[in-house]
Amino acid sequence: MSEKKYSATDSNVKKAFYMLRTQGPWKAAKKVASYLKLHKNVDYMTWYRKHMPNQEDLRTEIERSKEFSYRPLVSILVPLYRTSSDFLTALIDSLQKQTYENWELCLADGSGDHAAGQKIKNVVLSYEKDNRIHYQDLNENRGIAGNTNAALAMASGEWVVLCDHDDFLAENALYECVKLLNQAENPERSDISMIYTDEDKTDKEGKQFYYPHMKPDFNLDLLRSINYICHMLMVRRELADSVGGFRDDYDGAQDYDFILRCLEEVLKKNPKLGMAGLSAAVKHVAMPLYHWRIHEVSTAGDLDSKDYAHKAGLLALNDHYRRSGIKAEAVSGETGAFYKTVYHISEEPMISILIPNKDHVEELKGCLESIAMQDYGNYEILIIENNSTDKKTFAYYRSLKQDPHVRLLRWKAEFDYAAVNNYGAERAKGTYLLFLNNDTRMLDKDCLRQLLSFCQREEIGAVGARLYYPNGALQHAGVFVGYEGRAGHLFSTMKEEDGVYFDRSRMAQDFSAVTAACMMVSAELFRRLRGFDPHLKIALNDIDLCLRIREAGYLVAYDPEAKLCHNESMSRSLDILPKEQERFEQEVKFFQDRWFKILKNGDPYYNRNLTLKKADCSLRED
Repeated sequence: MSEKKYSATDSNVKKAFYMLRTQGPWKAAKKVASYLKLHKNVDYMTWYRKHMPNQEDLRTEIERSKEFSYRPLVSILVPLYRTSSDFLTALIDSLQKQTYENWELCLADGSGDHAAGQKIKNVVLSYEKDNRIHYQDLNENRGIAGNTNAALAMASGEWVVLCDHDDFLAENALYECVKLLNQAENPERSDISMIYTDEDKTDKEGKQFYYPHMKPDFNLDLLRSINYICHMLMVRRELADSVGGFRDDYDGAQDYDFILRCLEEVLKKNPKLGMAGLSAAVKHVAMPLYHWRIHEVSTAGDLDSKDYAHKAGLLALNDHYRRSGIKAEAVSGETGAFYKTVYHISEEPMISILIPNKDHVEELKGCLESIAMQDYGNYEILIIENNSTDKKTFAYYRSLKQDPHVRLLRWKAEFDYAAVNNYGAERAKGTYLLFLNNDTRMLDKDCLRQLLSFCQREEIGAVGARLYYPNGALQHAGVFVGYEGRAGHLFSTMKEEDGVYFDRSRMAQDFSAVTAACMMVSAELFRRLRGFDPHLKIALNDIDLCLRIREAGYLVAYDPEAKLCHNESMSRSLDILPKEQERFEQEVKFFQDRWFKILKNGDPYYNRNLTLKKADCSLRED
């Protein structure tokens, strides 16, 4: 074991390090500056002081924690290796200040006979009056996994917490996790097996906090893209033991491998949960409770160990797929800081592509030409004609009669997005339905295969794509519910090269919803849910459908490898004309009444600490 940081959490930071090594300091500085620019509206230290508990709050928490009906012993596992005395002191001090006091610290020291080992012992001796602190000299370095396993063997708690030797915890870290457990109907027998928190970075002195990582609730596809869970992680001791602790074959990504095996074990013991139900076992505390110290040694560690840790993560992820019987292969993502998964398609079922259209021949032609370039041939295109008036439109329709893939349907009533698409879906022959706007163009030949590969997974109910405006800015990278009291497209109008929140637009992940400008759904599921709701003729019908898919127990996935260009609202002037305003407001109210719980409690795939006024994931100001 060394003092290297092996977590794959911070893709923006890692990308900056990668650019520093391969492209020089100028581009690396630009990457960091883009993040700071993104968060310039809210100073994080100001936000932290406002939202984290003050000293009076902390004193109150101590009394409240004594009243918990469930007060488990929590063992903090810390593998040591030539650890700085100052860093170890700061860590222990942060534990002694915890507002939940039923904890023990398990220190496993692999420093050997190095001089740092004696300094570590001296620090531990200075806390000898605290019998919660346990220390073992391993006499040798067993590596990251081996040293952590030694700490695990020392633990007697019902829960264990993973902590790096140079980091420290917020004073209410353990309190918030145990508080969450006590909110369960039967805390001791709760299905909860793992808890993780938000985190931030701190300077070498541990006084300035910055670069917060405000995470979503459990997100299976994001975890398969990157170990976003990382710090702080609390796991049932029984679960940690049942998976055999940590494995040195995965040093560099041993925590990632550990998390994946824990999830597999949870499903093995409770198969009824299914992949889509893992959020019942893995809970998230939306507070930055872990402070990750950035200093010259840890930074150098990231640079030196990048390839090593990345390869270990790929091995862990591919072994997870193999053990789980999932036909897939994990490969490096766009920047080399995360992973993308290639899911293998089983057979080649028919895809019905539904495209409502009124005139706009050039846009429709571009859309169809991009479909014709796909390397997937088993599809049909249903053009749902809706009161076109341009003669060129009908001339183009006639030219399509020889195309065996194309069928023309006619919807003669006024435009009604829900009704038009439901009408087309009733006549579709495909096993899967792809709802597609006529002003979109698929940018790569594997777009259909990409969407299908996600949609064929039994836990997925719908999958959406990465959409760009013609100028290259993002138009859609998933939907977050609550934006302006309704829903919004994440990172809309932002340029990826300028930096988006933790590179999220580039990573496969789950959302509460995706846009039906390009959305694939199982035909059977769509019909079972009775399609788009007729009360939502124009607005929010796709978001409503996705939320009903989630309510039915399925995941809604975002596949960034399915890329399209979208001239949004070119074909329809929705919700902007005065005559449409009243209907729009009625539909918004219908949506808000139906989904008031998620609007009140917050989108589980977003984070309550992030703004609902903008789409950039900046901190909320209230």
